[in-house]
Amino acid sequence: MDPLLQADNDRLRILTRRKVSQLLGDDIINPFIHSEEQRHPWSVNKSQELDCPLLRIWDINSGSQPDEDNCMLSRSPNQPLDTEQVRKDSLAIHLYHKNRTPTPYISFTKSASAIKDLATLRMSRRRGVQTLTVIDPAARLRSGLPILDVAAEMEHYCIPDPYMRGSKYYIDHYVCLWKVTAEETVCHYEWEELAKTTNWYDEVIIPAFRRFSGRRRPESAPTRASAFDMSAMMEGLPIASKSITLDIEFIEDSDRSFEHDYLDFDNSTDSDDEVEEANQNDDIIKSIEGACVMRLLKCRLGDDGFELTTLDDNHALPYAILLHTWTADQEVTYKELLKGTGILKSGYAKLRFCGERAAADGLEYF
Repeated sequence: MDPLLQADNDRLRILTRRKVSQLLGDDIINPFIHSEEQRHPWSVNKSQELDCPLLRIWDINSGSQPDEDNCMLSRSPNQPLDTEQVRKDSLAIHLYHKNRTPTPYISFTKSASAIKDLATLRMSRRRGVQTLTVIDPAARLRSGLPILDVAAEMEHYCIPDPYMRGSKYYIDHYVCLWKVTAEETVCHYEWEELAKTTNWYDEVIIPAFRRFSGRRRPESAPTRASAFDMSAMMEGLPIASKSITLDIEFIEDSDRSFEHDYLDFDNSTDSDDEVEEANQNDDIIKSIEGACVMRLLKCRLGDDGFELTTLDDNHALPYAILLHTWTADQEVTYKELLKGTGILKSGYAKLRFCGERAAADGLEYF
């Protein structure tokens, strides 16, 4: 294969969280104008979670088929979806099957009966061997790749049903954006062989899906190690003091003043043991505050994550200071950075931008 063509194909196959953010316009930060992604997010969020497999029937004539790496590309795998008009127009084109203009969507359904009906129709039209591909939605979302509920998006963007059935045709219809990866693919089945099992969905697909999802599901959210593990020290504190220290941490992570919630506690007198325990906890917190003079962020190579570095007076590093506009409930907290969560917040995109801006000036930390 031509090296340039091979390089282009490789580029299409790589779909990182950062690229998803760019294609959706989530990296556009304007304090005066909300982007379409801010108004109506298509990036991974709780509304996209599904507890059942997604199914796609395809043949040699289908626009999206698995390649040699078990990846399935849409017919327009690099198309941005960053404006309301682009989203509405491209989705309307995709839903009208007579329009063969390439789109960034790959169709799936969670309806076994819809798969059976479509396979039967295609076989009656002699379209050749039909293959059923099954994917795990949870595995896809963990990779930061979006899933859209077609009926919900048609309603939101006021897209008329091209077949004039009141969108009935699109119930249980979902689309995956840009590509489907090998990591989310449960299995492929030749339809003619699969259909020999009367209850193929319950007896074949569901057991395979459960085995796959159980094997792929992480036991806990990934955490990022840091030179000074504050969370481990906090875990050693008694429950009563944990709530107080978390409130302190919240103050550190926000510009807003914190209401004095501790005044709502009952006024019962502490015992001597409780006072001594509280004093010990104060000493722990003070030692933590003394050790953590400053925390800096650094973009990790190879993904969209960050490393936390704790500095004191004896370890100085050059770093960038960047200002930003505060967005209520959308800023990433220290605790979320430790747990590797908070990536769906708009503040996460600001962190990425700050890291890129610092790197442009030759600085690793910010």
